[in-house]
Formats: sequence, C-alpha cells, structure tokens
Amino acid sequence: MVRDPQLLTDRAQVRWAGNNYFAAHMRNLGLLAMALDPEDSSPLLQGYLDNATGAWLYLFDEATRSDARGGLLPEGFEYSPQTASYALQFLLALRTAGEDDASVHGLHVRLDENPFWDAFVTAYLHALSPATVEQEGVGPVYQPAWYGDAQRYHLTDFIDAFGALAAYDRLDQNTRRFETVRWIQTHTAPGGAANLLERIRRPDSARQAILYFMLFDPADVPPVDPRSALAPNFVASGPQRLFSRTSWDTDAAWLIYALPWNAIDHQHAEGNHFEFYRNGEWLTKARIGYANIAEGIASSEFRNSVAIQNARPVDRDDDDWRIDLWRRGSQWNLVASGDPGPLQHSFGSGYTYAAGDATNLYNTVSEGATEVIHASRELIWLQPDRIIVYDRAEAPVGRFKRFWIQLPQPATIEDLRATMTTSRGQQLFLTTLLPEDATMRLVDPAEDNVGDTVATDEPMTQRIVVTAPDAASVRFLHVLEGADGGASATEATLLQSNSGTPYEGVVVGAVAVLFPVTAGQSFASLRYTVPATIQEHLITGLMPGGAYQATLTVVTADQVDVQIRVGGALRADAGGVLHLDTARPAYRLYLPLI
Repeated sequence: MVRDPQLLTDRAQVRWAGNNYFAAHMRNLGLLAMALDPEDSSPLLQGYLDNATGAWLYLFDEATRSDARGGLLPEGFEYSPQTASYALQFLLALRTAGEDDASVHGLHVRLDENPFWDAFVTAYLHALSPATVEQEGVGPVYQPAWYGDAQRYHLTDFIDAFGALAAYDRLDQNTRRFETVRWIQTHTAPGGAANLLERIRRPDSARQAILYFMLFDPADVPPVDPRSALAPNFVASGPQRLFSRTSWDTDAAWLIYALPWNAIDHQHAEGNHFEFYRNGEWLTKARIGYANIAEGIASSEFRNSVAIQNARPVDRDDDDWRIDLWRRGSQWNLVASGDPGPLQHSFGSGYTYAAGDATNLYNTVSEGATEVIHASRELIWLQPDRIIVYDRAEAPVGRFKRFWIQLPQPATIEDLRATMTTSRGQQLFLTTLLPEDATMRLVDPAEDNVGDTVATDEPMTQRIVVTAPDAASVRFLHVLEGADGGASATEATLLQSNSGTPYEGVVVGAVAVLFPVTAGQSFASLRYTVPATIQEHLITGLMPGGAYQATLTVVTADQVDVQIRVGGALRADAGGVLHLDTARPAYRLYLPLI
C-alpha cells in the first residue's frame, strides 16, 4: 500500500514515523534503491524506492504536518537531530537523482512543499539559550531547552541535518534559508565560530566534513545573524511547546512551557512543565537524563510539574517500570489514556500566558489506573522576573498531590517560602500561597534513585516538593521570582473573589492576577477587592476575544473594588486573558463613592 490515505488512519503509526529508527530505515531503503541506474538494477530493487517514498516518507510527511507540526520532532534533542538528518538526506538524494517528480511520487517527495522545514530552522533558534556557557575542550556552547532522553546535556552539532538542508536550498536558490543555516552552523554549533575549523577537522563522521565543505564556499560573504527578524515568541503547535523571551540579547529572560503528547520512545512525562532562564543561567528547568525504559528520571517528579497518585497498575511486579511511575504519582509514559488538551496561550504587553489540561496523561486505561479526575495548570509570566502558577489536582482522598520544582543549588526554606542562590549569585524565590496548610521541603538527593541515569553536566541537582493535605480536590498557587543577589522577594498575598464566579490568585507588586477555581466554568461576573496601588489586572479563564466591561470603585483611600461583567469595550486576548492597565487613561474607569 503506497500513497494511500488508509496508511494515515492509524495515528500511532503516524507518530512512530517520528522515531529515529523509522527515519533511518526510510533513508537507507531509498538510497539503496537509487544506488544503481535502472539499467544496472532490477525491478525488485527499483520497487523499493516506491516503498520508501510511498509508504515510509508518506507517513513521515504526515507526522511533520500534524503531531510534529511546528518544527520539533517528538524524540527530543538526543535523537531528533538524527531523525531530521535521515529525512533531509533522503529528500536531497531524491532531488539530485531526479526522483522528486511529484506527479509520480506525490508532493511529499519535495522538501520545498512542506512548511515543517522552515519551522525546523525557526524552532531550533527559539530552543537555544540566550547566552552560552564554556565547555572544556570545546569553547562556548548553547544550553538548549532540552526535551526527551539525554545522555549528556550538550547541544549537538546539527550539520548532518542542516548541511543536507542547505545543499537542497543551494540547488533551489532558497537564499534566505541557506544563509540562515550558514549562520547557524558558524555560530551556534559547539564552540561557535572560533571552533568551526576544528569541527571540520575532527568530525564524528566523514559525511559531516563533506557537508561542511559543501556549505561554505570561500567566495560567499559572511552570513548575518537572522534572529533579529524573528519574533520573541514561538509555539510549535504539534508537540505543544511554547518559547517566550524578552529579547534576543544575551541577558534576556526566557520561559519555556510544554504540554506534549506522550506515546513513543524517548519521551518524558512533562505535561504542563515550565522552565525559566535569567541573566545567562537556568534558575529552574527539567532534570534530564536517559531512562532505562520510561521510569525514574523520565517521570513527572523531575519536571516542574504536579504529581498525582493514581490506582496501582494491575498485574505488575514491584520492579516493573510502570510501578515506579505509579509510586511517584507521575504522568504515564507510553501508556497514557490519551492526549492532553490543547495548549492555551497568549502573548500580551509585558506578559505571557500558558495553560492546559493534562488529565489524560495522568490516567492509563490499559493499566487500570484511571482515578485522576482532573489535572490542569495556568501560568502567567510577568516579564521579566515573576511567574504565577495555578494548579488544579483532583483525585480520591488518600491519593497524594504534590508540586515539584527543580533547582541548580540547595534552597533555604522558611514556612512556605524557599530561597535559592545560584553559583553566580542570582536568586530564585518560591512562595506557596495555596494550599495554606501545605508542607514544603527540600528533598535529599539520596532519595532520588536516579543517579545512574542523570545526564552528564545536567545543572539541576536539587528538588523542592510541596505536598498538599489529604483532600479530594486541591488547588496549588505558587509565585516564582528571579532576582539579583541581595534583593528581597516581592510581597505576594492571596487574592480571592468576593462574589460572582469563584476566582483566586495573587497580588504581587503592582499587579493582580486571578484564575478561575474551576477550569472551563461559565463566566457571568466577577467581583474582588485590591489595594489602590494595583496598576494592572490579569484575569484568565474568559472567552478568547470576548467582550467585557470593568468597573473600578474607590472604597477607601487604600482599596479599590473591581467588577468584571460580560459585554463592553474591553476584549480578552487569544488565550482568554483580560488585561486591565489602570495606569493608562483609556482604562480609567474609577467611580469614586460619594
């Protein structure tokens, strides 16, 4: 069966087309079939080209237009560079052998017909840290927003993929992308521009040196940095990964949010996970490594996520990898009941919003563990330094609910506030506002039981866990704040609605942030009271693009009553966030009491 839509009806098979072994077989099968001219070959051997293009490439092309749409392949930085290179080398071979006739093989044999490859370049740039670190024996290296398995936390050289892409672009005279790839391979590969000749001199394979040779014509002028033309925000919609930064400068702050599906090899349990980078270093990110199967380091415990205990999987021995995930209250790798909900997001003036429902990831029908009723998160990044995180966790009484955060250094804890100082002197403050009777503790690394699977040079070494009291329905509310050395944490106080639709959130600095207590609840009205010093209000859970009105009434010299109703001149953004900036004349809606 070739070039037949029936091949695409099994979505699991489409997803497995993003696996590195699948793509390697596709390339090798195609190259072998094209190795001999038709007159020197046989119909049987020639027939395998139709199989490679009409079945294998047909499936891979569909994966890049759906579940991997947006430029990020599912297996992460350990294997996706290989997967991409196999596909690109095959597409280049089809082009140079004259076998890219779309009327014979279909449009999917032409690289320039698939928007994934433009997105592949863009996503790569967005996934690189603003600044570099020095790696011994190599020089400056970027620290990527890693996902998936990892043996070493080092950005690899993408020349196998980008070299083939550039060779294709030179043939097609795609100057814009060709110049972008030349800049990438000059400046972002390990060691940067100063290490270019060394990368060519000591490649991992002769193929890499050949691709470098093909990429750099001595007559070409030096490439220009393409990043200034890119927006600071990017979303890969297939794997549901969001990247947001304050600028493309080296001192930029950077947020990553992930809500991916989880169904094939090398993926980790990271639904509703987030990461934060500031002034040249990570303040918090996933603690990555290479799982034996899908347990341990691949569990939600080692993401900035929530753990919710489910029922024990049926008919599994104590040493089974699924039992390890169950003990940790993790989302399920490979066997989850289904995909998460859509990633909700918006990018506003001075803020980034991300949210999602990960309930399906915590349940597994095949293992008989389906007790998690609800698991969702909303996050607002008040740029550049404050992150507000609101989690909903619902499961039977007796099933624990825990909030996890990963850190590069130990933290000191006082009541429900943790303070961590990095090796370079920056600080991260973590404040728990809900549940009010939660417990917070720094976990002894000896309890982790993942020492042999953590990636080499992984900067996260510590963890904090916030445990909710035993209840069927729990709400976590946290404020994270990055700060320079010696600075104090900004005061953060719990904010709850007075009437109307139940909301709760926080007043931090001059900003009020509110989230609906129940995800997806219908909105009629909202009333709350804030200090008169509040200049911005961010209310989530509204209809994207919906119309609203706000009435602000001065109660006392120190307090303002706020009412939000449906209908009016104010508009919620694409993520359903209403942003009121009361410092702007257009929003002066105060009605003083007489």
